Amino acid sequence: MSHQPVDSLLADARALQVAGAARCATRLRGKNIGLLCAVDNADAASFRDAATALGALVSLIRPQLSALATEDEVTRTAQLLGRLYDVVDCLDVPPALVAKLGRESGIPVCECLAGQQLARLADRLDGDAPAADKRRCVLQAMLLRTLE
Repeated sequence: MSHQPVDSLLADARALQVAGAARCATRLRGKNIGLLCAVDNADAASFRDAATALGALVSLIRPQLSALATEDEVTRTAQLLGRLYDVVDCLDVPPALVAKLGRESGIPVCECLAGQQLARLADRLDGDAPAADKRRCVLQAMLLRTLE
C-alpha cells in the first residue's frame, strides 16, 4: 500500500473510532461475507466481530481446496462463492489460490485482512483504546472500502 491509501484508510478507521459502534451498526446490513479459514481462531473471531458489528452476515467456510487443486475445481468453487457472498476473506490460504479464486469469482477476494498488516496499521491509530479495538476499526474501514 502506498502512503496515500494507507493515510486515507487510517482516517476512515479514526472516523469509525469516533462514531462508535451504535452509529455504524447498519452500514453493511444485507452483505454476506465468507471467511475462508481452516481453523476458527482469534483472527477469525476478530474478523467476524468486526463485520457483524457493521451489520454483515459472516459465514465460516472450511477450505477444501489446496494449491494443487485443478483449474476446474477452483473455477467451480470460485463461481459458487461469487453467487453466495459479496466478499470473501481468506486466512491462511496459499496466495496463489487466493488469486485464482479472485479471478474466477467476480467478487473481491481478500488475503488475510486480520493479519500482520492489520496490526501494524492499528498501531498507527491514536488514543488509549485497547489494541483489539484499534484493529477492529482498521478492519472495519477495510471492509467498508471493499463493500461500499
